[in-house]
Amino acid sequence: MWSPSRISSFVAITTVAVVLSACGFHLRGAGDVVPWPKSLDSLRLEGTSKTSDALKYELTRLLQERYGVAVTSDPKAPVLRISKEHFTRSSLALSISGKTSEYRLQLEAVATVNDGAGKTLVPGTVVQVQRSFLYERKEVLAMEAEEQRLRAAMVHEVALRILRRIAARYARGTS
Repeated sequence: MWSPSRISSFVAITTVAVVLSACGFHLRGAGDVVPWPKSLDSLRLEGTSKTSDALKYELTRLLQERYGVAVTSDPKAPVLRISKEHFTRSSLALSISGKTSEYRLQLEAVATVNDGAGKTLVPGTVVQVQRSFLYERKEVLAMEAEEQRLRAAMVHEVALRILRRIAARYARGTS
């Protein structure tokens, strides 16, 4: 039997669901995946000596898990090349005593895709992400952990943006 409290709960939940779906809200997940081009179903991943292992790992993970791409070492396979990766940390705000109270973290990467013969399929794509965080000198360990967490999130976002841009360029017919 439906009691008045159950009916009001049901109406409230239904109303919230309708309002959220009407405003365009969607849960995060794989629903935002841009279709990956079939011609790039196997890729070789290259970077410079300065390309971080974290970015290579994240690109490999996303290629395999999200897009089902085989990351290979075959010299005839198309190449996703990270030609630049640059991370900076700069002071964003100063306290009254003149010490840094807020930092800006910035990560920039440049990626290109070439076929096995060296012909450019996707020209240099520049991706830049930045975050800021408050720095509390009394909690140094917590601030270092926060910075590492932000760095990892930035690497993930840069990798995701690189792959989305490659897929989008192919979707527009620039292959």
